[in-house]
Amino acid sequence: PVRILVVGQISAGKSTLVNALLGESRAETDMSPTTAGLTAHALDVDGIPCRLIDSIGLDGTRSLRDQLCREMTQSDLIIWVVRANRPARAPDAALMQEFNQWFTQHPDRRKPPMVMVATCADPWCATAFAGTRRGT
Repeated sequence: PVRILVVGQISAGKSTLVNALLGESRAETDMSPTTAGLTAHALDVDGIPCRLIDSIGLDGTRSLRDQLCREMTQSDLIIWVVRANRPARAPDAALMQEFNQWFTQHPDRRKPPMVMVATCADPWCATAFAGTRRGT
């Protein structure tokens, strides 16, 4: 199956996104961290079997960053979830740097495509569309 890894900081909305992609509530969600490790979910996308993997939230520790980087290098697609209302990006930047360094050291390997998803963007969307009316 196609291996799709969902990564991001603690409480970024990874499990909520996983549930939305699955079309049902299989991943536990809460304000506090709930995903204890890697949790795989079977998913079929237009007849293509996929394994959607929800990951533990990035917390800034080296050991977790190393673990997530290893998982990212073994994935076919990475969905990176970031909270639009969270300014702290150091854990994301450190993981991205380690990920890019790994591929620099392994030029024979193909870097998987990455999709960035911003969550908690409601306040900005409401402001951006304020005053607009449907059909105009």
